[in-house]
Amino acid sequence: MRDQDVADCRVVKARLKALCEQGGHSDALVRLVCRELEAWYLGDVESLVGAYPESASILRKELGKKRFRDPDTVVGPSKVLEDLVPEFNKRPGAKAMGGLLTRDNGSRSYQVFLDGVERLHRERA
Repeated sequence: MRDQDVADCRVVKARLKALCEQGGHSDALVRLVCRELEAWYLGDVESLVGAYPESASILRKELGKKRFRDPDTVVGPSKVLEDLVPEFNKRPGAKAMGGLLTRDNGSRSYQVFLDGVERLHRERA
């Protein structure tokens, strides 16, 4: 898994798949986060509120707006979070959100990631 950032997702994914194959892991699941991992957080407002309860009212108000309905299209989601949640930082934010994200998430990128992990689990079980 890697952030897409501003790169061409097809090029990045092909390069990562090639690296996996070179390393003997041709069955690896390669997924890119569109555009940044923080978009997944924007897609799950209640999990964000759980991680940052002191910012609950602003998160619910702002993330309910039309521009956040498709979190994968939000430009600079990490910057958006820093603006909405003053104590948000990428690494601690990932730790705080990792155990809270749910299937009820508006990010298509997150849904594709989960579908892939679940498929791998079924295939290898």
